[in-house]
Amino acid sequence: MPKKNKINIRKRNGKFQIRFMIDGQEYSKTVESDSMDNAIDIKTKMELDIKSGNYISKSDITLNEFYSTFRRDYLVPKSAEMTINDYDVKYNRYALNRIGKMQIQNIKAKDIYDFYSNVRNTSNAKEGTLKIVHSYLRKILNFACDLDYISKNPMAKVETPKPVVEKFVVWTPEEVNQFLDYSKTRNIWTYLPMAFTIMTGLRRSEVCGLKWEDVDFNKKTIKLTRTVHQITGKPYPVIQLGKTEKSMATIPVSEIAINLLRDILSLHMITMTQVGKDKFNNKDGWVFLNSSGGLINSGWVTNSFRENLQSLDLPRPMNLKGFRHMFATFLLQRNIHPKVVQELLRHSTFKLTMDTYSHVVESVGREAVSSIDDILSGAKQN
Repeated sequence: MPKKNKINIRKRNGKFQIRFMIDGQEYSKTVESDSMDNAIDIKTKMELDIKSGNYISKSDITLNEFYSTFRRDYLVPKSAEMTINDYDVKYNRYALNRIGKMQIQNIKAKDIYDFYSNVRNTSNAKEGTLKIVHSYLRKILNFACDLDYISKNPMAKVETPKPVVEKFVVWTPEEVNQFLDYSKTRNIWTYLPMAFTIMTGLRRSEVCGLKWEDVDFNKKTIKLTRTVHQITGKPYPVIQLGKTEKSMATIPVSEIAINLLRDILSLHMITMTQVGKDKFNNKDGWVFLNSSGGLINSGWVTNSFRENLQSLDLPRPMNLKGFRHMFATFLLQRNIHPKVVQELLRHSTFKLTMDTYSHVVESVGREAVSSIDDILSGAKQN
């Protein structure tokens, strides 16, 4: 005859401890609860889980099983959709079928290092990606500590992967114009966001998120209030509003960028006249559209960039994000102060700007100090 399952509740240090027996084996669970009544509700659910066989003790739960808890109770209430999606993508791609099958109480620092080694040997993941995975895994296991699934986070003994700083390719202004001229002949609708990116240094999600209400032609500024994204399983666009004053701000733009916006507005009006408002109706006021008058798909812009690049003999590797880098590089090469570049790029810190463009600043600095030769050479001769 199986032993009776026994469940008791007691309050200790402001928390409720539920102790229970499963076929003679004792288990305990400490829970946050507002009252004894709420603790009793938790106890009732546990009884049902035990009787149905759905209860998983802390000693048996795998990292994959705990990730579902982490996602539901930590990510969803606190994070934006893009953040949740990135956690899901990174976890499913790298951790799910590797370290995810281990019971979390058995995960040691060595297992984390073995996991990183496996990712390096079996995927194309770069150290920068591993650094993000490291950060996510640390947060997941920190939450496991908070819920008393583990007493210590093994990540505390694991060194953060250090990404190799890659030097990005910079085209000459002539090469940029060659690419843009070709892109314009291929498809005017994808050319426009590409051109605006190099003219402003905006991210793809920021460019696609622009509406006409954000543009001030008189002041030559644009107001960044939203970004648009693609998330698998969700209708496009997924709109994310700015979370910080630094990332979402009103920024000045060049005369050439303002002129491009005027050209875009004229193109919209001409197209609407030619095909009719019923076939080209930009009711939401987006700046960058497709040929049907709807918001342009950001993935389509990226794919078009790659296809156009394949047809041209230009320095590589290069992607659309490289246009943002070139915007900053061109400014620094014109001796624009790095602090101004930081504000235009909306980097969170000045250090980030300096670290990213240190080689450009160094070359500009070398030109600057060479002027000392001209100044002092005459004095030395005298």
